[in-house]
Parts: sequence; structure tokens; C-alpha cells
Amino acid sequence: MAPAYDNYGRLSIFLLFLLCPHVFCESEPVSNTLKPDDSQCEQIKQPECLGIFPSNLTQFPNDELDFETQEEAGLQFHSFTPLLQTRCSPYLLPFLCGALYPLCVNGATVPICPYLCAMARHGCAQNMVRFGLDWKKSVQCLDLDFEEHDECLGVNGIEDVGLFIRLKVGQTLSKSKGRVEISKDNVTWGTVCDDFWDNDAATVVCRQMGFRWGIGYSLAHYGPGDSGQPIYLDEVVCDGDEKSLLECNSNTWGTHNCNHQEDASVSCYNVTARLNHASDQDNVGTVEISGIKGWSQVCDEGWDETDATVLCKELGFVHGYAITNADITKGDLSTFTDAFWKFNCTGKETTLANCTKADHWQGHCTNGNLAAAVCHKKHKDKVNNTIELRMINAENGNKKWGRLEILYQEVWGHICDRTWTDQAADVACKQLGYKGGIAYGTYNTPSKVAWISSLNCTGKESRIENCPTGSRKLWEPNFGCTAASVLCYDKSAPAISISGGGSQGRVEITYDGETGSICNTYWSKYDARVLCKSKGYVDGEVLNPSPSDGKVFLSKMRCDGTENSIFRCNNSGWDVYETTTCGGHATVMCYKNIRLSSSLNTRTHGIVEILLHNTWYALCGAGFNDINARVVCKEIGGFTNGTKLPVGAFGKYYGQTTMPDLICKGNETTVMDCNFDPLKSCSNQHYGYASVSCYNGSAEEDQFSLRDNKYGVVQLRRYGIIGEFCDSFWTDKNSDVLCRQLGFGGGKAAFYSRINKKQITAPYLGSFDCNGTEKSLSQCTERDPFICYSSLAAGAVCYLYQAPQVKLQDGGVNFGRVVISVDNEESTVCDTTWSQSEASVVCKELGFVSGESYK
Repeated sequence: MAPAYDNYGRLSIFLLFLLCPHVFCESEPVSNTLKPDDSQCEQIKQPECLGIFPSNLTQFPNDELDFETQEEAGLQFHSFTPLLQTRCSPYLLPFLCGALYPLCVNGATVPICPYLCAMARHGCAQNMVRFGLDWKKSVQCLDLDFEEHDECLGVNGIEDVGLFIRLKVGQTLSKSKGRVEISKDNVTWGTVCDDFWDNDAATVVCRQMGFRWGIGYSLAHYGPGDSGQPIYLDEVVCDGDEKSLLECNSNTWGTHNCNHQEDASVSCYNVTARLNHASDQDNVGTVEISGIKGWSQVCDEGWDETDATVLCKELGFVHGYAITNADITKGDLSTFTDAFWKFNCTGKETTLANCTKADHWQGHCTNGNLAAAVCHKKHKDKVNNTIELRMINAENGNKKWGRLEILYQEVWGHICDRTWTDQAADVACKQLGYKGGIAYGTYNTPSKVAWISSLNCTGKESRIENCPTGSRKLWEPNFGCTAASVLCYDKSAPAISISGGGSQGRVEITYDGETGSICNTYWSKYDARVLCKSKGYVDGEVLNPSPSDGKVFLSKMRCDGTENSIFRCNNSGWDVYETTTCGGHATVMCYKNIRLSSSLNTRTHGIVEILLHNTWYALCGAGFNDINARVVCKEIGGFTNGTKLPVGAFGKYYGQTTMPDLICKGNETTVMDCNFDPLKSCSNQHYGYASVSCYNGSAEEDQFSLRDNKYGVVQLRRYGIIGEFCDSFWTDKNSDVLCRQLGFGGGKAAFYSRINKKQITAPYLGSFDCNGTEKSLSQCTERDPFICYSSLAAGAVCYLYQAPQVKLQDGGVNFGRVVISVDNEESTVCDTTWSQSEASVVCKELGFVSGESYK
């Protein structure tokens, strides 16, 4: 007759040995001849735990789980009896006995191996759901510490830990995620290379640390290890069931071909679900469920409150509010390879993964049809459904601007900026108690839920949630959109203007009775374009800043050029700026469909450009005359006069040209009314453009000067502008005439770069031929205008009684330091770019055939 077992525990031990002999029997057992210190150990009283481990002695109190006596531990043990009876895992009984009745060896306890808990809980997960059983909170896997021990209690008795594992985020230790660092002696730590690293390997790591499963990351996801740190394992391939990475296939210890930018990392989990895309809020987000192969999406078909509550309870909350039709702004949903939908939870499940569900046929959800949830730490009837509006991020005590947030389901979320308008901002500001408001910049993307994705406010609504919605309904949330902000006012809406009322000048803002400006820090052509367009112009340019005084409302503007208002551009905040960072007030030059373009940034002279099909074209210089120039100048800014400049006066042009052989009568209001030859094209693409100088009244008499008084670039003031001469055909005779005209004894020709230190190119205005007897350049013959292709400008060195001479000093007859003497004043030549070419010129001037440079 078979023996009768009235105690399930003894029968379960027999069955476990019968069904799973490899768990308990295959490895070498630890000797049973341990000699404990009897004064510190006592006999295990729980019958089911006798004979499992090398010794039947334990030690109490159990400080790890806070049990004073074996009787207290026995109550906890019997609470697991229903789970034991399901025979869900061969690891469950060894885990319970080792955790509740710590093995006592030589007066000290041996902690259980964390994999025992992780494997036991993982194996029993399905049965816990099926029979409605819970894992007792008093024996959580993560609460079992073994980091200070070299040995632990496993299914094979007392085992060497073998491989110590820790996780680090950067240089900070972490319990659940980080770079994997391993050690055999718990002293010297190294990393693992990410070759073949996957979720199976991560799960092995995480189970050894007491978690149920893990996700693996490559490329030093949580930061690289120290430069001098060894890399111990490479090409690790696991099945996912191993107790240690040492049981996985890999290269031999220390053999690798990696660097620390390839360090492997993990994130460890016990839950089967998570809320994603709102990292600043732990109780709201899109729903994803996990498995050995990673995270999967949950689509919203069939998603309801029961499903959301199961999810939220798994995450430690009390109740869940289901959300459908959620979408995300950033991220590609098609990168997911697995998705689930049609959940049908009963409400009794302990994990969302154990609810009845279906695989989504597409493998990923459609954006706008994601399941989401709000989790509450209170019952449904205790949730406050009040809807409130607030303004946040107001700085320096300024409560009139900031990002809007709206309260729904006791969760503060923002409003998407994608359809945000001045009308919507006006409704919001009035709701907050102001007279009105406008849409504002300072864009950011909070890691929170956005409760409102689309609005079509008329401005007449009393509350923002009363506005008509656009493509998405109210409370269909978005995750990752840019947040809407407002600027509210008490008296009058902010108004923008240009000082003087014209098309160029300092930008001014009037707000609630005060007048201020915009700081020029970061002020760019894109900011100018937005401002000018808001004033009815087609484009604009930045001018030199005006002096920094008075109040500043805006600073650090960062427009992209597409905004419909300067207030919609990103900036540092309203009335928020540091006086030490502002070098002046922002100024602009606005223009309509025609402008004068040059590096000088002035509206009085430059290359004539017109806007065609949203592209700027230069007018062709062929056939362009003074009548055409006067039409251009009147159209640009009401000038009464204008003169054409030589073709190509401002150097090389990289745009396109149009309208050759332009013929204006002079009475046209726009150059577009003038005739031109549409069958012709401009023959010179880069230099054949038209340029003008605009002025009022009649042209002034020519005035000549040198940039640096006694020497430098020759400058000509003509038509109200200062220009230069091309170096072509410029001679010593021309320079001598000019210098005598300026009161010197004579002069020599010199040549300088047309581009000065400020990267400004002055216009080329003409050229002269002198015979040397003239008293002024005006008496010399002026050459017909020609295109100057040179990058050099004509210059002169004037002297009173001694012409410039070259000498060699501190050397010999044919070598030495180069010195130039003018009027008995000597100066040296800087050796920057000094080469053999320059040396040969000097030597030839001194009567030699050639020369070489040396430093």
C-alpha cells in the first residue's frame, strides 16, 4: 500500500524531486557535515523545509524579513500554501524555505540567490492570475540583499555567486537600470561588450538581480565605462533561462575587440506594462506591455475602464481611467513589430499581460488610435473632475505670460501649439482674469500629457474648453507636442512699430501703456523678416543696433522666418533680459517687392533686386540708365533722385538676374511697369547687374580722400555715397595728382583689398587717367565705366618731401630686414604671407635680378 501524505509540503518535495531531478540532484551537494555553532543556530521547525538544504539549521530573528520567531515565519509560509499546491514552479519551495528560514552555517546565515525569487515568481505568474493569488509583499525579490556575500543559497545548496553584477548610470550606482558591470571577486569591475547583446542576455542579468525580465541596450546607452576599466565579456549569447552570464555562450573571459562606447546596458522590470511618453508624470501615458522581446503597443479598440484599472493596479495604483484616440508627435510607430488590441480584462487579473487580448494584424497601432490611461491612487468616486486653467513658467514675478496648463482627471497637462491662435489666447487670458491676450512664443515641449490637441476658438468663448475643436476632439490627448503660451494684458494688446513711422529704424513695442524695444542679442534676418512681414512688407534686413537705453521687452529672439508675428518667435521671455547681454536695440530695414542689396545694409544704395515668385532677382545692368534708377529710388523710399552706378559696382553677385534692356519713362510708380526685352538674358551672370544710389535733390560735387589720411584706399564721395576705384589702370601719376590735391608734396600708387575688416565691400565708382600735371583728379580724364573683376582697390601713399624708399637693414648689401622710409620715418614690413614673390619685387626695386625671402 502506497504511503499516505497528510502534509502537502512533504508530498510536494517528493514530486519536485520526481518531476525535476535536475534542479536538486545533478550538481555536487555541499557536505552535510557542517559543524554549526549551536549557540547561534536552531532547528528548522517547518516540516516542508527539512532536508532541502545541506543543513536543517536556521537562525532567528530573521532580520532580513523582520520575523522574530519561526512561528511568525510559519504564518507567512502557510499563506503561500495555495500557490504551492498549484505546483507552478520548482523554485518556489526552495525560495520560501531559504528566505523565511535562513540557513545557519557556523553561526552566520547564508542569503538566498536572487535568481530563486525571480524564477519562482516568473514561473508562478500565470497561476497567480488564474487562481486570483497574490505574491506577498513581505517577500519582494528586490528586498533580498546579497551584495556583500560571496555565497548564496540556491537550488544546488550553497553556491558561489560566481559573477557579481552591478548597474551604473554614468558613475552612479542604480538598482534597476544602467551599464552592466561584472566582477568575479567583487573588487575589480569590468564591462560587457554589446556584440550580440539582446533582451535574452538582459533578462539573465536582471533575474540574477531579482527582477523578472529585462531589456538590453547597446552603444553605452547609460554611459561608457571608465577608460582604464577592463572589458570582461564579449559576444554574449543567452537563451534567457540561464542563472548567470557565465552560463551563456561568449568569448573567453577578457577576450574582446571593443571599446567602452560599445558597453552593454539593461533596464530591469517586474511589471508587464508601463505608461510611456510622459516621463514627468508617472500616472499618465500611452499604454505598452512587455515581454521577453521588448515593449509592444496597445491599440485603443476595445480599451475600457476595466482594462485601465488592471493596468493601474499592476503599477501600484487603485483605479484607472481609460483614454482612447491618443497620439504622439515624435517617434515612428511603424518601428514597433508587435502590438495588441481588443483587451477584455475581467478585473481580477494582476497583470495586464494576462488579460484576454488579440494580436494587432498590422504589428503596430495607427497614430491617433493609441490606448492611454490615467492612474489614480484613489477610488473612482473620489476623483475630482474639476477642469481648471493655469499659467506657469512666469519669471521675475511677471504673471502675465507663460505656458498654459489645463487640469483634467486631476492631472495637469498642456495645450498643443499646432492650432494655437491669438483668438484662443484671448479666451484663455480672459478666463484667467485679464482683459485679453495674444499667442506667445518661448516654445518648449514638456514631457507631459497635452489634453487639448486642436482648437478653433472664435474669441467669444468664456472658457477654453468651450472652443470648437478641430480634427481631434476634446481630451483626446497628444504626447510630445509643443506647448501653447500666452501674453496677457490689462489695458491694451501689445503693438509693434518702427521708430519714425517709416520702413527702417528701431523696433518699438507698446504694451499696457509702456514703450520698450527688442534687444539685438541673436537678432537676425529671420527676425527682421517676420517683423517686416507683420507690418505689410515682404521682407527685411537687420541694421546696426541703436544705443542701448530704455526698457527692453524682448530679447534673444529666434524666429525661423515663417511666424506670422514677432511675438510667436522663440525668445527668452517677456520682460526677461540681462542688461549685460544686450549691446543695443534691434533695428530693421523693411522693403516691399524691391530692395537695394549690399554688404553695407543701407536703403540708399546697392544692387537693385526685385521679388519674383518668392525669389530675389537682380535687375540686369544692360541698358539700365539714370531714368530707370530714379524710378527705382522713388519706389524704394520716396527719394526724389537717383543715379545708376557702374555695372558690377559691388563685386561678385551670386544670385540670378532678370529684365535686361529695361526702359522706363520716369513716371512709373514701380519698376515692374517698365518695359524690357523678355527674349534677352543678362550676358554676365555674376557682374552684369544694375546698382543705384538714391538721394534727394541734386548730386554733390565729387570729394576725394584717403581712408587713413596720408595713405590707404582712395575714396570718392559721389551721389551721396563713398566709393572706391578699381586697381586696374591706377598709376603713380594718378596717386601723385591726388596727394598734391590733398596738400602733400606727392604720392605713389598702392593697392589694398576691397573687403575691409568688417567684411564690407565699398562700391566701385569709376577710374581716371592722369598725365601728372593736373591739380586735382577732377581735371583728369574719367574712363568709361567698366566691370572691375579685381579684388583690389586703388590706393596711394602720400609724402611731403621724401617719396617712399625701400632699404635693407641689419644685414649686408643684398640681404637684411626690409624697411620702408617715407619723409625720413622708417617702418618695417610684417612677415605675414611674406613670400619669394614679395622678396623678388623688393630686390628688383633695389637693382637686383631677383631675391628670396627668409624669416
